[in-house]
Amino acid sequence: MFIERGPEPKAVGDDAQRHGSARATLDRARFFLRQAAICGIEDPVGFEHYINACIVFGRSVTFQLQKEFKHRAGFDNWYEPLQTEMKEDKLSLFFNAARTFIIHKEGSLRTQERVTRSRVIGILPVGWIELPEHDAAWYRRLRASGLRPYYRLKLKWFFFRERRRARHLPIEMVTVDLHFEDAGPLGATPALQLTKEYLNGMEAIVEEAELRFHLRTGTVSS
Repeated sequence: MFIERGPEPKAVGDDAQRHGSARATLDRARFFLRQAAICGIEDPVGFEHYINACIVFGRSVTFQLQKEFKHRAGFDNWYEPLQTEMKEDKLSLFFNAARTFIIHKEGSLRTQERVTRSRVIGILPVGWIELPEHDAAWYRRLRASGLRPYYRLKLKWFFFRERRRARHLPIEMVTVDLHFEDAGPLGATPALQLTKEYLNGMEAIVEEAELRFHLRTGTVSS
């Protein structure tokens, strides 16, 4: 499980406003993504609620971006190629269709648990066991001090032997994640990771727009 906090916005200048409507919408989307991550597989219903809210706000970022900067000189020339690129991007198309389904068809984008198994080569950790505790009786500490080299040698041989055996010992790793249903090839990626990738793309777009067309202090975005 991970908790996605999102990158902190970089300062543009002393006179730059960093909390326009596009940025605020993206922040809300990231908030709902964090809540979905907290729910995880332990609360799949809560996960669906939060991930659906995240999709709605995440997809609305570009709407707010156009509303916020459409009157800025050069915005159309900058945004039109970007818009064409998003219309051909499979990830953007998926989240566009998902938002349409949630908002206009009053549906919920469903998720399902998926178990992933992978085989890796295991390596045992190396460590020492120190006995007895420091608060043990003096005669126990004395006896342990004499036997400690023997125990260390025995443990060292044990770990050496097991590590050699583990080099050729396949271990099955099992992970359980929530995936979007009916997502086609994108459904192979966990829903949290897929949504995070989409929001990261939105973050890059908002970041560039703020650098190019940032609002001056005191300016209120319509």
